Amino acid sequence: MEGLQSVIAWSFFITGSDQELGSSRASGIRKGSKPPPHVWTRVLEELGVDLAAFKVLSESRLDLGRRVYGAGSYAYKVTLREYESTDDRRKCDLKQEYELLRSFPPMLGVPKAVDYCRLQDADVLIMGRIEGRAWEDVPLSSALVTFPRVLLLLHRLSQQGIVHGDVKAENLLLDQKGNPWLVDFDQAQRSSVWRSWLANLLGIRSRGVVIHYGAPALMKRWVIDLLPLPVRRVLASLKRTLTGHAASVVSPLQPLPTDASDHLKLLHLAWHLGMNSDANAPGQHVCYYELDIQGFRLPGERPWEPRWRMYRKAINWKGARVLELGCNLGLLGVFAMSGGAEDVLGVDADSVILDANRLVQQAFQVTYRTTRCDFNAATNWEDELTAFRPSIVTALSVLNWVSDKDRFVRFLGRFNTLLFEGHDDISAEITRLQAVGFNRFERIGRSERDRSVILAAKR
Repeated sequence: MEGLQSVIAWSFFITGSDQELGSSRASGIRKGSKPPPHVWTRVLEELGVDLAAFKVLSESRLDLGRRVYGAGSYAYKVTLREYESTDDRRKCDLKQEYELLRSFPPMLGVPKAVDYCRLQDADVLIMGRIEGRAWEDVPLSSALVTFPRVLLLLHRLSQQGIVHGDVKAENLLLDQKGNPWLVDFDQAQRSSVWRSWLANLLGIRSRGVVIHYGAPALMKRWVIDLLPLPVRRVLASLKRTLTGHAASVVSPLQPLPTDASDHLKLLHLAWHLGMNSDANAPGQHVCYYELDIQGFRLPGERPWEPRWRMYRKAINWKGARVLELGCNLGLLGVFAMSGGAEDVLGVDADSVILDANRLVQQAFQVTYRTTRCDFNAATNWEDELTAFRPSIVTALSVLNWVSDKDRFVRFLGRFNTLLFEGHDDISAEITRLQAVGFNRFERIGRSERDRSVILAAKR
C-alpha cells in the first residue's frame, strides 16, 4: 500500500452515484448555488499547503459544494458544508468514508486514506493520488484480462465485510500495471461477509444493504457498449417484444371521428406515417410521442405535454435558433416556434418521419426547414449543420444510436447551449460533455424513462 504515494490523478469523485441523488433538494446545480471562489481559496489556505501546488482534479456539477484537488502525491476531497446539497443521499460523509477506509487492512486496489480534517467551512478527506485511466476507456483485450482482477478485488472487499455500493465504470481505474482500483467510497457500507459478497459480486440486495451498482451491472454495460449498433437495436426490440412493453403501454391509433377538424386530420396522418417509419421502435408500429388534441389521443411511447412543460420552464425560446437533432415528428421545433423561436432546423435520418414532421408543422401553422442526415455517414454533415448558426442545440436520446459517439459529441462541442438526454447515468454524460468544453450543467428533470435531461452551457 505504500506504493500509493506515487499514485492517482483521479477524476472519480465527479458525482458518486449522482443519478440516484434525486430531487428532494436542488441537487447543487441551480443558478446562483455556486460557491464564491474565495471560499475555496480560504479552505486551501487553511490546509497549509502552497496554493500554487493545488490543481482541481474534479468538480461535481450536481453538487457545486464538492471538489477534488490534487497536490503532490495527495488528493484532497473537499465538501463545503454550507453549499453541498447531496449529502443526504450518500451513505458516508467524508469522516465516515475516512474511518471506513482506515478500518480494514491496506489493500491493492483501494485508495489509501491519509487524513481527515474538519475546517471552518469544509470537511476534507486526504488520500493518495492514483495515476490511472478509466476502465471504460481501455481496449477490449486489456479489459478481458482485467475483469477477473476486478472480481478478485471485490471478493477481497467482501471478505472485509465492505459493500462498495457503486461499482460502475467511472469508479474503476486501471494503473500502468493493469491493476484495477475502486474509488469513491461515499456509497459504501458495512455488512456481513456473505451479504457483501452477494452485493459486490452478484448485485443482489439483502436485508439492510443498499446498492446502486454491482459487478453484473458493470459487466452488462461494458458488454452492451461493445456490441455493434444494429445488434443493440435488435436486442432492444427483442426485449420490448418479450416484456410486452409496447403492447401494454401504447394503444393503437383509433379511426378519426366523423367531425374531425382539418387540424386533427393532418396530425392523424402524421401519426400514421410515424407509426410506419423506422424512426422509433422499428417493426413495433408505435410513435415516439403521445399527444392529446381536441379530446382525441394520438398514441405514442412518450407523453409530450409533460416534456414540453419541462423544456419551457428551463429555456427561454424567444429569439432562439434551434437545431433539433433526431427531430422525429418535430413537436419540439413546432412548440419552440410557437414559443417565439426565430428559426428551427429539424434533422433526422428517416425520410418518412420527416414527411410526418412537415404535416405536424402544417397542422400547427408553423414552417421551418428539415433535412435528412445520417450521423453515422462519412460525409461532412457537421459543417452543413453548423452553418445554420444555432443558439440552442437539442440532442434527446440520440447519442445511444450513433456509432461514432466521440465524433458526435465533438460536434455538440461546437455550440454554446445544449439540451441533452442520454442513456447512461448522468455522471458519465456530464463527463462526455465536459471533454468538449461544456462547463455549466443543470439537470432540468427526468424523462419518462427516468433518464436525466441536462441543460449544458459554456460560460
